[in-house]
Amino acid sequence: MKTILSILTIASLTFNSFAQQTYETIDINGETREYYKYLPTGYDANTEELPLLFVLHGIGGTALATSAYGMNQLADTERFIPVYLQGANNQFGQSSWNNGTGLESQAEDLAFISNLLDSINNDPNVDINMSRVYMTGISMGSIMTYNVCRYMSDRIAAVVCHIGTMSTEDLTNFTPEYPVPTLHKHGTNDGTVPYAGTALPSLSLVQETINQLKISNGFQGDSTIIPLPDNASDGITIDKIVYNCTTPLELWRMNDADHILLFEPANDTNSTEVTWEFLKQYTHPNPSAAALEEDLKTQARIYPNPVNSDINFINHGDFKSYQIIGLDGRTLVKTTIPTNKIDIESLKAGTYILSLTDLNGRVSNQQFIKE
Repeated sequence: MKTILSILTIASLTFNSFAQQTYETIDINGETREYYKYLPTGYDANTEELPLLFVLHGIGGTALATSAYGMNQLADTERFIPVYLQGANNQFGQSSWNNGTGLESQAEDLAFISNLLDSINNDPNVDINMSRVYMTGISMGSIMTYNVCRYMSDRIAAVVCHIGTMSTEDLTNFTPEYPVPTLHKHGTNDGTVPYAGTALPSLSLVQETINQLKISNGFQGDSTIIPLPDNASDGITIDKIVYNCTTPLELWRMNDADHILLFEPANDTNSTEVTWEFLKQYTHPNPSAAALEEDLKTQARIYPNPVNSDINFINHGDFKSYQIIGLDGRTLVKTTIPTNKIDIESLKAGTYILSLTDLNGRVSNQQFIKE
């Protein structure tokens, strides 16, 4: 699947000069997808390998607005890389996710997330810990997060889902390859995605979602309810329900809360901090599977870079073919690999992607500069 990465760095209004939020795009089979990536203060890819956190907004929301919830400031101290994804528009013109809800977009969101993870992992200016890739979503973004758990559990170490349940289609077919540590937060008076009572068409209720997670996460038959301190005068109390599972599962029941996130000091907890405190505990149970792209990069190292005439690469894998792709998405060269040297003298000066494919169909995309 063709993946092209292009970057437009925008000036940040409030961030430290050594921190950087960038607006970026990635091409998924001809469709331009947008996101924002934040590198924490003082980050140096040569000395610091960091976790990565995908953040998904709710219906009608934006990636940029979601980046204002305090995650960047937390990333500076906790040392992780937040990536805020922008949903594509549905038939009603609302930014959404392709998650089977009836209000979904038709975009290739799973390809967007998976290929973006590959692209960031191949970026020489970013070093991410592939066993610590996390996701959190809000409302429609939470529903999409469960869809990602269903299909991409081999790449996601843990998730936090805010005020959005599984779609009925995901609920019926939820058999992830790996159980995913999960924290679900939901208000009992939610008027948008009901906690209990009558579910919306194509959506499950909270307990139905939890019951399915109990199956996949190995429920052992009991749970512990921990009332959290009620300090704020917001009319909301929180019960932290910890299920005895082989893979961690928690439900934070926000009693009398509507379809909202909680933030201090108006509320008893800070949704951003709660999210990271849960996620950071976990690593993927099978790092070798999660680090597939890193393995591929190790098997095929290209040099020199930048390059004038010939790209050399050390082929420790079973790579059979390659493509050279311009940043406009056009495939310029496509052929088999006769030797470990590629003549690029005819290319104009610029930045390109060398896309190598092995005998198993796995792809390693590596960026190079033609001088």
